[in-house]
Amino acid sequence: MTFDLLFDLDGTLVDTVYVTSDVLNEMLQKRGSQRVIKPEETRPLVTLGGEAMIAGLFGDDCIDALADVTEYRRLCLGRDTDDNSLFPGVRKGIERLHALGMKMAICSNKPQNMVEKIMSDLGFDKYMTAMVGARPKLPRKPDPALLNIALDEMKGEQKNCWFIGDGETDQEASALLGIPFVFASYGYGTPISDFPIEVSCPDFTSITDFLEKKLNA
Repeated sequence: MTFDLLFDLDGTLVDTVYVTSDVLNEMLQKRGSQRVIKPEETRPLVTLGGEAMIAGLFGDDCIDALADVTEYRRLCLGRDTDDNSLFPGVRKGIERLHALGMKMAICSNKPQNMVEKIMSDLGFDKYMTAMVGARPKLPRKPDPALLNIALDEMKGEQKNCWFIGDGETDQEASALLGIPFVFASYGYGTPISDFPIEVSCPDFTSITDFLEKKLNA
């Protein structure tokens, strides 16, 4: 028996705050703003979602958050994601889990086309049996709909499934689906006491070690 692994994307596999800050600063510069956004300002707002993040970071420079997030995503699609964006240990860890025969999928609130582009840029699409991002009329996490779609696409089983993520919405979605949650404590989010955590890991290597140990137990 192997495990079916569902991964969040931002804050779990990929650290996007540097690209995000760069794109937002490009937008601000184009509108003549003197505001400069630093990566450390971006980090605590990433889990809020695009509109809330931009509204919080742009302040008075935000005229229309919906229009701004549309422009932000358009610009992001023009940027390539390379290994410098990966958290330490992620590439070796994903390769190791794949070699162990584990089925893996992405469950992200990031738009579907952005999820697919990032996975393709990194060459991770060959390891993922499903990649589920935000789609029209599909509820976002913490609703477990994304997780259920991923499990269905990967022909996985809930009883063998783990969800690995860094955010409060990941933790809640895992609890609502009734699967164990591995908390990536190096990411953007903060765990909440309302929902269970199977284990908290300080880096991706620890996540890989934990899952391999569970597999061999």
